[in-house]
Amino acid sequence: MHPSTTHLVNLRNLFRAEGIDAYLVPSTDPHLNEYVPATWQRRRWLSGFTGSVGDLVVLTDRAALWVDGRYFLQAESELAGSGIDLMRQGEPGVPTLAAYLNQHLGQGAAVGIDPRLLSRERYRTLATEIEPRRILSLDNNLVDAVWKDRPPRPAGGLTPRKPDLCGARPAARLETLRTSMAERDCALFVTSNLAEIAWLLEARGTDVDYNPLALSYLAVGRSVLHLFVDGTSPQALATHLGNGLVLHRYDEVSTVLPALIQELTAETPPRIWLDQTSASVWLFGLLDGAGLILDESPLRRSKACKTPRELEGMRACHLRDGLAMVRFLHWFHHLPDKALPRERELAAAIDAERAKEPGFRGLSFNTIAGVDTNSAVIHYGTDRGTNAPLANGSVLLLDSGGQYDTGTTDITRTLCRGQASPAVRRAYTLVLKGLIAISKQRFPQGIEGIRLDALARQHLWNQGFDYSHGTGHGVGAALCVHENPPGISPRSDRGMPLLPGMITSLEPGYYQEGAFGIRLENLAELVLSDPTAPATSFLRFEELTLCPFEFSLLELALLEPAEVTWLNAYHHRVRTELAPHLSHELAAWLAEHCAALDIPG
Repeated sequence: MHPSTTHLVNLRNLFRAEGIDAYLVPSTDPHLNEYVPATWQRRRWLSGFTGSVGDLVVLTDRAALWVDGRYFLQAESELAGSGIDLMRQGEPGVPTLAAYLNQHLGQGAAVGIDPRLLSRERYRTLATEIEPRRILSLDNNLVDAVWKDRPPRPAGGLTPRKPDLCGARPAARLETLRTSMAERDCALFVTSNLAEIAWLLEARGTDVDYNPLALSYLAVGRSVLHLFVDGTSPQALATHLGNGLVLHRYDEVSTVLPALIQELTAETPPRIWLDQTSASVWLFGLLDGAGLILDESPLRRSKACKTPRELEGMRACHLRDGLAMVRFLHWFHHLPDKALPRERELAAAIDAERAKEPGFRGLSFNTIAGVDTNSAVIHYGTDRGTNAPLANGSVLLLDSGGQYDTGTTDITRTLCRGQASPAVRRAYTLVLKGLIAISKQRFPQGIEGIRLDALARQHLWNQGFDYSHGTGHGVGAALCVHENPPGISPRSDRGMPLLPGMITSLEPGYYQEGAFGIRLENLAELVLSDPTAPATSFLRFEELTLCPFEFSLLELALLEPAEVTWLNAYHHRVRTELAPHLSHELAAWLAEHCAALDIPG
């Protein structure tokens, strides 16, 4: 029997006492994180679906899970036998979550939620979409009531970064924030966004897997700084941040924040700045009586546009990451035929190579090592209980990355053991053509990522293919591997411009269910196309990732001269930057795999 069967029965037994007809279980936590500490992985525990994103709704007689295209195959497998219907979000004929509730619930029915887990913006949208049905905010999370062996909440605290690693002084960032606050006559800026807090304070934590974050809330006044976090040394933070720091326990936010508002309202109703897209309904409830500024957080774009020191750190960690990748690739291509590894061994091998590099702090996400049919599962993971063997002719999709003291990496390469089929080589070449097309494109500063997305898809589209994930996501500097902005996809935020100093992935792909998958990914910095021009307004991508592509998977006849020129230039740079740090044997291997190709015509 699927484990979720019992979990769902126990959850439904609570509906009557709470006066609800349905219960929404999103993937998020009180900070609306993508990567969620184990204590808050309620949707995963309840449904058995291990993907990072998905919304579960449970009714008295049915349940359904919505996932995007990255997780269609994974969710289909993991939900089998659970009694939970899979909703392939965005596919023709698939209802939205709101439409599903309207279809299966009568008028006046109540949908229970944990107000800590929905942003104010999403709450209001859902409430409007399901009227005359209503949303009922519950004081306690119902999943917690039936999850008996739930892990404890982590409390590792915040640790100041070393001064030579900081992208900027915290005092300077706080001054900039307070200037923005003053322009809006704002008395208090409040955020629950863990990456914003870590960036603003130049401090890091260990509470969230793969992300150097600490569970915390922050309220910035005109001269005082209220930080709600457990496990932190007051003396170390006070030295790091200077005067004005008031440290509270994490749970005290529910009492201290309303008290702060009460103090501020003694003279005049204060204006409080809180981004409604990234703060929960519950957090807004603590600000009752205050005038609200609902604008986008001023930290969001500032964090996305890296400082010169942050960019220097990102380049440094990508060089180290490239060395780890070369060692792995050399090992992979010299494996003996008689003892080929399985997926978990392959993932462990690249993880071990990264761990050898100085400044390595951990993985930036769980390594994806998918062999053959598993490579077609976009966010495949061996933690699902599978462990396919590598064989001659096998395709390996390897998506991996690291957290270093100076930055964050994310790279995907698709490899083949032995001779690849013509279908694999053709797909690989079409994906590479898409990566080259977007990588060498110049574009006006300030345009939105959605306008670049088709560049990476064009060669696949011309053959009737596509991929169901975005082309690019932002990446933090020694922060989260997924950062927004920027974004390059058909669903990228409108009004969110691409600006110099941003870092994005470029990762087109091809996935043939039941056969194989191809994805190629570099990280790139957005730089001025011609920095010597007096008034330049165009940008280009400059690759951070340093790792060769697979010559054995190329159909050279499909490449245009300009594409070969780009590939040769990229491989020349990879060799030039990495070879001086490699042994003679590895440098010779790299030279062979970065050799210039003849330009056709």
